Amino acid sequence: MPYTHNSRGLSDAQIEALRDSASDGWRAIRMVLPAVWLFALIILVSTIGYIALGWPAFDALYMVVISVFSVGYGEVRPVATVAERIWTIGVIFAGWTGVVVTLGGITKAVTEGELRRVTQSHRTRRAMDHLNQHVIICGYGRMGQTLARELQRAHVPFVIIDRDEERVAQITTDGFIAYRGDATEESVLEACGIARSSYLATVLPQDALNVFITLTARNLSRTIKIFARGEQPSTERKLKQAGADEVILPAQIGALRIAHAVVEPEIAMMVHHSAGGVDLSALGVEVDELYLHPNAVLLGQSVRSLHRQASGEIMVLAVRRGTQLLREALDDLILQKDDVLLVVSRSKELPAILARDVDRAELI
Repeated sequence: MPYTHNSRGLSDAQIEALRDSASDGWRAIRMVLPAVWLFALIILVSTIGYIALGWPAFDALYMVVISVFSVGYGEVRPVATVAERIWTIGVIFAGWTGVVVTLGGITKAVTEGELRRVTQSHRTRRAMDHLNQHVIICGYGRMGQTLARELQRAHVPFVIIDRDEERVAQITTDGFIAYRGDATEESVLEACGIARSSYLATVLPQDALNVFITLTARNLSRTIKIFARGEQPSTERKLKQAGADEVILPAQIGALRIAHAVVEPEIAMMVHHSAGGVDLSALGVEVDELYLHPNAVLLGQSVRSLHRQASGEIMVLAVRRGTQLLREALDDLILQKDDVLLVVSRSKELPAILARDVDRAELI
């Protein structure tokens, strides 16, 4: 990403590093905090014990401190009674227990953090070394999560890049390969094996980042196929110029779906039930509306004849005739002027018999 600066002169990378340091520090504090509370409780109870034996409060605290830390400056007053001596022995044992537990917590926080980073980094490198012809996903927001689940279901290998620590942890928890870094940097894409990958999908919600990632990826690989997300329609041209093979505009797709549901609710409902809740585009098929031309050769022919001439490339789901939606006995239905066919096709290119006689509107 472009390195902008805030009012304090820090770059985005420096701000990100500060956030990471603060996050690591807070995790270490949470690990040490229980031991610190235990040690404080030991000091408090020990002090209260001396006060109960008749010592002034400050003398009691001083006695606890020199006993716990074995300073050896000498008692401020003699430990004369049996009760005072027994209590002092207990304070020494409890105090040293608290010191050991606290030091152990600090050591664990430091070593565990380093060990976790080293182990995770080694595991990620090993996993990515075995990737080939894989997909690189940039961003693990809602769109990235959906894409990852679909690729996993299709058994397509992939790696996900995200610079947010919490999202990287979520990726790992979800069982996917994660790489923490900035996808606009060449070194990050190279570490994820862009030279061996077949596809890259940049699905961040910021158009500027998607343009920059696309440009960086295209400079590193001329053969990789790049899918880019765009929030604004005006960004589509920029993404294409940067090297994207295909641009997805989620807002526009969603608006078209809603428009179809509002304008033609019967067709929208029928398409939903025909799909059975399955994402048809993920299966390599499309649902289209075909508007017959007034002089189409198909006029006067049956739907069965159309299926035969199309060689199985399309299947007619329904015919809209005026205000009616015809779905029964379609094979024997004779096509008439102004009919609109709702079809499932297996290719973006219509068979020749249809291409010259219809106008096509994609539904799914």
